[in-house]
Amino acid sequence: MRFSSSLAAVLAAILITISGTSALALPAAQALYTETYAEGVWRYDYTLFNLADQARFDIFDVFLRFDPARPLAAVSSPAGWESTGWVSMDIATSFIEWFSPSPETDLQPGEGLSGLSVASLFQIGSLSFEVLFTNPGGEPLPWEGITAPMICVPEPESMLLLVFGLVSLALLSRFLPGHSGRR
Repeated sequence: MRFSSSLAAVLAAILITISGTSALALPAAQALYTETYAEGVWRYDYTLFNLADQARFDIFDVFLRFDPARPLAAVSSPAGWESTGWVSMDIATSFIEWFSPSPETDLQPGEGLSGLSVASLFQIGSLSFEVLFTNPGGEPLPWEGITAPMICVPEPESMLLLVFGLVSLALLSRFLPGHSGRR
């Protein structure tokens, strides 16, 4: 009897803790890029993902920070978005900004936005970025991250690996000692 009342008290404490804690999900973003080199110019095409899990957190502003010794130029902006930039001698204030001038073109949670492209005479790789999320309760919410290369898995190789693995398993099971394959 004493064990069951202790178990009930622990379960009650867990339920109170879970139900009493408001779901404070902080918004997050991810920026992936592809890198191409042609005719002496490096081009970076970014896709931005809104990882927020609540509908009220839309991305409306993106800052891509860079080293002023390796300047960038905005090549394109997504439809409905605009861009601007600022270069100074300080990496903290050298950036390219893309922004949505209207709430209709903001990046909604769970969606991606491509068309953020820059060019440089230098190979720049990953950069720091900052996004601003809408916040109905007050000031915009900033979030910072590092861009990452987009990794593509070629499908023909994946299928070949799957077939090779299945054939290997079939051959192994056929030739294992104590298993004749017949009943």
